[in-house]
Amino acid sequence: MNKRVAISFLVFALLTGAAVRLNGLAERALWFDEALVVLEAGKPLSRVLGQRAEGIHPPLFRFMAHWLMKSASGELVEDHTSCLPEGKSAPALMATDLRESPREIVLRLLSVFFSLISILLFFLLGKALFGAGTAALAAGIMSISAFQVYYAQEIKMYALLQFLSLLSCLFFIKALKSDKRLYWGVYAVTSALALYTHYFASMLLAAQAVFVLLYLLRRGALRKLKYWAGSLFLVLLLFLPWSINALKHIRRVSDNFWLPSLTIADFIGVFRNFFFGYHTGFSWFFSGWIVVPAVSLFGAVSIFREARESGKESLWEPRDSAVFIFSLLLVPIAAAVLLSFVFRPVFFDRPFIFLSGLCYLLFAAGIHVIWRRRRAAAVCLAALFLLVSLFSLRAYYRNEYFKPSPGVVMQKPMRELGGYITRNYHAGDIVLLFHHSIVYPLACYLPQGVRSRMFLLDLPIESKYDRSTLFGMQRTFRVRTLHWRDLPSEGGLWLVCGGWNREIIRPPAGMAEFLSRQRLVKENRAFEGVEIYYYELRR
Repeated sequence: MNKRVAISFLVFALLTGAAVRLNGLAERALWFDEALVVLEAGKPLSRVLGQRAEGIHPPLFRFMAHWLMKSASGELVEDHTSCLPEGKSAPALMATDLRESPREIVLRLLSVFFSLISILLFFLLGKALFGAGTAALAAGIMSISAFQVYYAQEIKMYALLQFLSLLSCLFFIKALKSDKRLYWGVYAVTSALALYTHYFASMLLAAQAVFVLLYLLRRGALRKLKYWAGSLFLVLLLFLPWSINALKHIRRVSDNFWLPSLTIADFIGVFRNFFFGYHTGFSWFFSGWIVVPAVSLFGAVSIFREARESGKESLWEPRDSAVFIFSLLLVPIAAAVLLSFVFRPVFFDRPFIFLSGLCYLLFAAGIHVIWRRRRAAAVCLAALFLLVSLFSLRAYYRNEYFKPSPGVVMQKPMRELGGYITRNYHAGDIVLLFHHSIVYPLACYLPQGVRSRMFLLDLPIESKYDRSTLFGMQRTFRVRTLHWRDLPSEGGLWLVCGGWNREIIRPPAGMAEFLSRQRLVKENRAFEGVEIYYYELRR
């Protein structure tokens, strides 16, 4: 693929990437984590840069979201300490709800922006490593990956993490090639910003450190080693103000984290998700998935073969590209797997979003090599991959064939749910939620008067992580709990039943019997993954 064709393909990939990332953007409702980001970002800046009771993430994305929300609305409340009501006269959950607010779409556009720029940065990185042809094909894969689109449309830090990680790698390579102090300085700043976005950026730095040692040992370039050590010191210096909070977060993860023990299926699933996302439950998906490891392995072998056969001596050789990509892949994965067995399970897909592009590069390299030898075979393999990718993307938009993955839950129609309650709400009604996963998202779509009458059902919680989440809700956002025996004897009662995915948490037998003696079900409504019951007092 010549340079002109590669650039044309990149432009097409960027336009396609923009189209698929903007498609349906306004239709997505907030889920638990997103609603939590919105609530946190709505606080005064001093609290945005602080810690919530159960928080485990650094503050950069929340800081950006804070200023975007302020720009979108023109104001923020002075104090969001009482984001959920405490007592009958407590203030509202949020300063304004999101039912007719531009804030939600603006925050999603932030992730879309970083995801789109990442396609361009990824092309530049791939071009520096393996040439324009392979880079353009890999950028095309990134543009239509359902995994990439999922996080491009999510109000979380992962698109920003990928953007900063790619920027870090680009300037890292530029610095090694040119030895300019400016590049080392920019590398240090972008790496520090990546750490302020997600702690897993430390694994990227570890991989770069391994590569630097391998790179410099072969060349004996002591000056480059000094520059790299100086830039790493600058990264640590820039991160120092947050280090105490980071240690507290690490301790919190060691005490309690939601991720289950790592299995072989989970390990393989990470790489499957990198390519096709989470909506892959259709019957013929395996036919497309089997192509990916086979072609990627072929690409990896070809990269090593070309690196070994190359006799070119320069500041950056083909073997350096091979060592670089495999250092960036293997070091973070090995570190996360090791931590998962000796510390806490921490290996899952989304914090490793910066590794997904490397997998696309291996697959693109395999297709590129096959194209040079058997064009018909390359076209067939690429067509099958494209078909499965587009079908996965279509399933994502329609929320079909969802295959649960650690940390990823089914998207639920919280906007419609909140609208239904609001339209039918009567003064004095109580809204009782049966699962904490509903609290933050639903509250974002309810008006102030309804939020002030919203409670979480007080039930025994077996999961240590769920207990920690509830603790954070009560301490940071002052979520009120209510036992069913303490329900008031006047007014209507809205019961909202749901869970993390499709499971519906319904009233226990004792509560159902208690309610049947005092109240009658006047109406009920089922949404995807959520059920609502409205009870009136018996007359």
